[in-house]
Amino acid sequence: MAGFILLLFGTLIWWPCVTLSVTVDSLNATGSIRDGDTMVSAGAIFELGFFSPGSSTKRYLGIWYTNSKTSVPWVANRETPLNDSSGVLHVTNQGVLVLVDGDGNNVWSSNASRLPSSPVGRPVVQLLDSGNLVVIDSGNFIWQSFDYPCDTFIAGMKIGKDFRTGLDRYLSSWTNPNDPSPGMFTYRFELSGFPEVMVRDNSTIRFRSGPYNGVRLSGMLEMKENPIYTYDFVFNEQDLYLTFTARNSSTLLRGVLSSEDGSIIPFTWIDPNRGWIQNLPLYIDNCDRYALCGANGICDNNRSPVCSCLSGFSPNNPKEWDAVPGSGGCRRNTQLNCSGDGYITVSNVKVPETKHSWFNYSINLQECKDMCSSDCGCTAYANLDITNGGSGCLLWFTDLNDMRYITDSGHDIYVKVAASELAQNKSPRRVAKANNRTRIVAITSALSAGVLIAVLTVVLCLRWKKKLKGEAIVSFSGVNDVITKELLFFFPNRHGGYSATGIQWNWLPIQLNRPAIPRKY
Repeated sequence: MAGFILLLFGTLIWWPCVTLSVTVDSLNATGSIRDGDTMVSAGAIFELGFFSPGSSTKRYLGIWYTNSKTSVPWVANRETPLNDSSGVLHVTNQGVLVLVDGDGNNVWSSNASRLPSSPVGRPVVQLLDSGNLVVIDSGNFIWQSFDYPCDTFIAGMKIGKDFRTGLDRYLSSWTNPNDPSPGMFTYRFELSGFPEVMVRDNSTIRFRSGPYNGVRLSGMLEMKENPIYTYDFVFNEQDLYLTFTARNSSTLLRGVLSSEDGSIIPFTWIDPNRGWIQNLPLYIDNCDRYALCGANGICDNNRSPVCSCLSGFSPNNPKEWDAVPGSGGCRRNTQLNCSGDGYITVSNVKVPETKHSWFNYSINLQECKDMCSSDCGCTAYANLDITNGGSGCLLWFTDLNDMRYITDSGHDIYVKVAASELAQNKSPRRVAKANNRTRIVAITSALSAGVLIAVLTVVLCLRWKKKLKGEAIVSFSGVNDVITKELLFFFPNRHGGYSATGIQWNWLPIQLNRPAIPRKY
């Protein structure tokens, strides 16, 4: 009995040093997590603990999916790995997460910039079913892992900037599958002009999302209405961010910034037998390559070659362009003179890079045009939002860079050109359409002329023989371009008058992409 009492007393004394069980989802200031222990979210969706990626022997503190332990959306010490399994995580009385090695050296700690100067009440660390690791005090969030993304975008996470605190949330790829340290690629909002996402390979831009147009980030064609998830874009004085939500809360979704090419690869968890299903990357075609066609050029995947100059512009270096279309970009045929300049309309496009743009949500398109016309440096204008007939204003003041045609929910942009260029107000697509129209009109005219000549021939022949067989005329009637033609033959009858008989047929001319106009006869 005495031995049992001594054992119980010893257990009580050393209880604070006992590490957490794998069944809990939270940690307080008296507990810790050692290498080998884990914290599991309440719904057993996510797990936090120590791991070694790929073939590496380094140890990292991270969060992974319980159904897929190799899928790790967040790593704490991605730049400062442990060399052994001596790591310990605990939380201080001020709510700071601290990771130490076996010698007690600080390996990693959470950002303390938002913490109060004095100790908080009872800070608690909790792993949520969203995958967000949070530090809470009296119901208030002190810190959260969602504010410090790694390479993975998951539901509920925000990519963007908090203007109140200066916090910038962005994705950075792993160096490689064995090393989670920040790699070459970043996925980040850039704030010069109207915000848009840039994917950079170190300092080189590889992809540009285009500005948000009320439907999606204009260049991200896959960001459209679908049954799996919804996107939200918020931009105001306090916040700028992009986030997404699964329509079904039980659906697991993640987008991973590829360490190979910087594309965002979406994954959906189907079931344990099928695992993660990889969808097409969010940018996949040739025209998604940043500035492929150079300044004042435009990319069209339905053309070959894909690059052409905007109307009113020609290649800077024709020989270079002929060898590699897009090389060197395009220049104006005629310089603007700030008086009498006009605009060509380029429809259904991803608008140019907004780095040097100006924007206003409250003015309409006419006011936007007036502002561009009154500023000699303005090169183009467009609506900011394309929904509900369009609203807001976006102005450009430099060469127009990284444009492409879009088949679904694209922008219309109005490009300023010299007055002499207005007579050639044809984009590459419009030129093709105009040529098709010309061919159709020519064919229709030839057919009509042939029919008319035949009819006139018949009439003349009948008139020549009218003394013997009577007369003939042709009458025309019709509504909405459906023309009824009737060839009537008139014969003398025994009463001194004429009897008519004839043949009638309908003719529907080729429509030239315009609505039918009711006509009065």
